[in-house]
Amino acid sequence: FNASYTFRGVLPTAEQLTTFVLYDIEYFSVGNPFLKPSYTHQVEIGWNCFIERFGSIGINSYYKGNKNNISKSSDVIFSDFFGRIVNYSQDVNIGNSRQLGGEINIAYQLKNFFIYNRKHNRVGYVFRNRYRSEGIYNEKHL
Repeated sequence: FNASYTFRGVLPTAEQLTTFVLYDIEYFSVGNPFLKPSYTHQVEIGWNCFIERFGSIGINSYYKGNKNNISKSSDVIFSDFFGRIVNYSQDVNIGNSRQLGGEINIAYQLKNFFIYNRKHNRVGYVFRNRYRSEGIYNEKHL
């Protein structure tokens, strides 16, 4: 029997939080001082058993939940700096996600030299987006 729990927190970087506009040759990016930290909780539980003259049986499952996922959002806008329409990007919190999965593994030993292995996996994924594209960039930053 095995079980584990993992927690991971990711803070936004200084570049992601800056209010300065960062220009490149063909685009620019804008920081987002309202970014929230991203958190991940992960739980794994499993059971494996070896049965003499048969083989082994294993059952494993996991859950992974993410809160405040951070992703880069891109769009186009007219820029006074470039004098034309260009691409721009900004990091935003795009929402939460959950992933749930399981596995059953049966290994049957027919002879001392031959093992029949059968696996079955099942995964479910849910993503809830709370992000709205309006207003990710404020022209006053230019």
